[in-house]
Amino acid sequence: MTTDANPFAGLPSARPQNIKFKMPSEAPMLRANADSATLDAFGPVGLEGFDEAGIAAVLDEFDGRDMTLRVNSGGGDYFAGVGIYNLLAGYPGRVTVRVMGLAASAASLLAMAGDEIEMGTGSRLMIHRAWAAVIGNTEDMEAARAILAALDTTAIAIYAGRSKQSRDSIARMMAEETWLDAAEAVRLGFADRKVKAPPLAGPKSKAKNLTDVSPRELERVLRDVGLSGSRAKRAASAAVKAVSPETQKIEAEQIAAKARAVAASLRR
Repeated sequence: MTTDANPFAGLPSARPQNIKFKMPSEAPMLRANADSATLDAFGPVGLEGFDEAGIAAVLDEFDGRDMTLRVNSGGGDYFAGVGIYNLLAGYPGRVTVRVMGLAASAASLLAMAGDEIEMGTGSRLMIHRAWAAVIGNTEDMEAARAILAALDTTAIAIYAGRSKQSRDSIARMMAEETWLDAAEAVRLGFADRKVKAPPLAGPKSKAKNLTDVSPRELERVLRDVGLSGSRAKRAASAAVKAVSPETQKIEAEQIAAKARAVAASLRR
């Protein structure tokens, strides 16, 4: 670590490029599946829902069980990100963080709390220096400079504590606004592994005997697409029973279509 009080002394400064990334929703989306202890956190960090209060409520519901946080966020409020980081770091169960698309800025900070950090196919992780818009006189500007410098120091400690990089290296990466793909994030220690998206079924999928398709398998698929545990269970059971005995061999797509139809009827 440099002896200079400013870890960024002599390093180039990367300015915000005013790039706006279209996220899945303009408003944050927080969705929890208590049965599987999976939490989806998409959109800006710090807005209502994807904030400390929302995360704390979900963690209470998970009650210490091992959990998975799936995140896709371009960042947001620094203090909300740090607050969520501390909530996750203090959670008694094992936390797996899976970056589904982007974990940038404050979202990359909170991701560092994972006991395991996974990078999805095509995902990115971005780190940079803290920045803010400030209005005021010279004293206000100096005060803001001191606050931002302190935030940078905290961020350096969090990234260095999780990755394989020195504080000097982290300071350089933040000053340059560094974007890491999945392989780079794993190589540098910001993540533990890459995870592949499940393969898409071909147009001519092999016929599957219905006796090999259990309600439990269909239930898992339905829960993955957002149904609650109880509704997924009822829909899966009804879908299997709805197929007549003389159609024991059917295409997998037909099974899924029947399950979706039953699930839609349960939502009404």
